[in-house]
Amino acid sequence: MSIASPAQAAGRLLSHIAGQPFETVLEGAHLTVKPLDGSSPSTWMLEDGAPLPSLQARHGLGVGQGAAVLADLHLPAALEALFALRPELPTFALGDALPASAALVRTGIALPTGATAPAGLAHPATTIMPTTVSRELFWQWDRLWLADRRDPAPVQYVFSKDGRRHPRRPAKPTGTVYRRHIPWLDKTFSLRALDVDRDLATVNRWMNEPAVARRPATWSTTGATCPASPPTRTPSA
Repeated sequence: MSIASPAQAAGRLLSHIAGQPFETVLEGAHLTVKPLDGSSPSTWMLEDGAPLPSLQARHGLGVGQGAAVLADLHLPAALEALFALRPELPTFALGDALPASAALVRTGIALPTGATAPAGLAHPATTIMPTTVSRELFWQWDRLWLADRRDPAPVQYVFSKDGRRHPRRPAKPTGTVYRRHIPWLDKTFSLRALDVDRDLATVNRWMNEPAVARRPATWSTTGATCPASPPTRTPSA
């Protein structure tokens, strides 16, 4: 039996899973995940269950590369839409077997319930079934919104020109670094890395706003810009 309440829930959410854009449309207990690159959509059902409601792909996850795309891209997009548009449902059981290599499993977002894989699976040792996903864990998954997620840089100590020893800094990000759709506003909030040539005038104008300049904690950066010799930023007392 599908869950169609409350009041035939409906809505849409834009997701950027691992940097790839998706639009997920919720109509009652039916979800359609549409990749915005034109590739094939997937359909999902939210079913009544005890003790938890269950989310599953209409035609199953399948096997091979197609299963990996559904498990690692489409399923997170479906979950993000459900958690955003159905706030009264804090946890879901996943009705399909997830391979142990699935991103939701490897990162600890999808938790195994302890049950074993059903008989007949080709590789039961590599499959976890069933699993659950909670809002509490899911919203901590940075893969959802970081446009260029990077693993922590290895530590290597180097010396600066003045002889100081410090860890080598990782390469600075460029372009959009964070992107998240706000469904109740139907707007996307994003952050991008600073580009000095593009943003210097904007930052300088903001620093010279009276409300910013008079704040005690603001760095002393008021005044005109000087591209050839950027001002020294000295914290105010």
